Amino acid sequence: MLPRTAPHYPRGMSTPTPAQVPALQPGDVVQLKSGGPKMTVGKPSSGFPNEFFCYWLDPAGALHEKSIPVAALTKSDSSAPASTG
Repeated sequence: MLPRTAPHYPRGMSTPTPAQVPALQPGDVVQLKSGGPKMTVGKPSSGFPNEFFCYWLDPAGALHEKSIPVAALTKSDSSAPASTG
């Protein structure tokens, strides 16, 4: 993997303003704004203050980890069933 020099945001997504960034804490349950599985927020990405590591299980039960820009996440109701779509 090549080192990044700045946070990467999905195509068409600009650097978020503070009002656009949800306040996240490790342990929060989130989803991508576009949908997908529920994920648990971990620690902030080192060197990328607007990204957090997120963890989720796929349908087979395998654990996944990815650093995701906060602007792409929304808090989720942790009591509702997970969606994989």
